[in-house]
Amino acid sequence: MFESNFDKVLEDCDNLWKIHKKNKGDSWRRMGFAVIANLVKEEYHEWRNNYRNTLKAIADNESDKEIEYEEEQYQELLDLINVCLIAAEKLRMEDDKK
Repeated sequence: MFESNFDKVLEDCDNLWKIHKKNKGDSWRRMGFAVIANLVKEEYHEWRNNYRNTLKAIADNESDKEIEYEEEQYQELLDLINVCLIAAEKLRMEDDKK
């Protein structure tokens, strides 16, 4: 999926983080960790649905749909990474308070 271009993936994640901060600011800082953990689960399920849709399109030999689902799958994976980074930062912040 990444085609040996992990630097691009990290750049995309960084851009997504900037968009997240611009659109949502630091609202995640006020969320409880359980809420953020549920967001991680939701993003995972969204990615998994696109993954399954991609596999189905491959099985059905529908290359246009396959490409579409792969692109959606990539965006969901970036969202998942982003939420995981938020969760990690939230844990770090809570640890720093102790």
